[in-house]
Amino acid sequence: MSEEIKQQESAEEFLFDEMTDADYIAAAFNAVSSLDSFDAINKEDKAIKKRIFRRCLFIIDTCTKNLYDQLTDDELDED
Repeated sequence: MSEEIKQQESAEEFLFDEMTDADYIAAAFNAVSSLDSFDAINKEDKAIKKRIFRRCLFIIDTCTKNLYDQLTDDELDED
């Protein structure tokens, strides 16, 4: 197998790695944290900042709910 084919296969494998809820939470947290340094000068910038914050908050809410459900389901299974 040529080196080029091996590189393509490894690149394809990398593209399909799944993200966990914790990964999504971390990414959303980083995005929200970056908004502190984002100076919203005009109306469009303020709308963008608000939209990013709202979306990230939704991601964090959804993923923490998933984690909570997994944790409480596991505890119920132990009984």
